[in-house]
Amino acid sequence: MRIVFGKSRKLFHLNKKDMLLGGGGGSDGMDVIKYRLDGLEKRFDRLDVRLDKVDVRLDKIDDRHERDFRALFGALIAAVLVLAGLMAKGFHWL
Repeated sequence: MRIVFGKSRKLFHLNKKDMLLGGGGGSDGMDVIKYRLDGLEKRFDRLDVRLDKVDVRLDKIDDRHERDFRALFGALIAAVLVLAGLMAKGFHWL
């Protein structure tokens, strides 16, 4: 039986001996489940780290967008004031 974990394509082989019930030790097949559960926990831990990195990147993007909006809004106000000044000078209001 082959079990594939992650993108690294490492193959973990479980032999029949690994899946057999323990020799009088009272094992009920939970070893296989624990083995697979450990692999899933590792994958979820790595996924959690990746999601944290994505969250940090999104925060940086939000900061950049806010800064860009402020600069663009300031430029729009300046352009309106310059055009109003030119219009006032053209109509001899100044």
